[in-house]
Amino acid sequence: MSNIDYNIDQVTKWLRIIAVVITLLSGFFSMFQGILSSKGLGLGGVLFHMSPGFFLLFVAAIAWQWGIIGGAILIMLGIIVFFLYLSMLELNLLVFIYALPSGLPPIVAGCLFIISKVRVRKAATVRDAPFNRKSTTPNNIE
Repeated sequence: MSNIDYNIDQVTKWLRIIAVVITLLSGFFSMFQGILSSKGLGLGGVLFHMSPGFFLLFVAAIAWQWGIIGGAILIMLGIIVFFLYLSMLELNLLVFIYALPSGLPPIVAGCLFIISKVRVRKAATVRDAPFNRKSTTPNNIE
């Protein structure tokens, strides 16, 4: 078998792009769902029902800037949403129809953000490792 040389910068870039796409799609879907569920409530009702989508997009911006913090917030948000639906609904098929599509995308995106940030840090330490070693030559030889 041949060795595959993975370019860590390309893999990390695509992990972040996939995480952003998942988060944006989930946020816009949540905003669209808020618009549809607030029919006849006026502007205040529409904005209230769209607030989870706005919050998800805000957390996506945090995760883009600070990967580990934003990823952890996305994972917590996904777990909270999942268990919130579990507590509101009886245990039947509706739980999986509502809870998984609402809770799983933030969890997956948060994991991808954290993995990409860890890969960047690991690549930076590997790249800088030769410069951190102590010299093995004696000091008196020039």
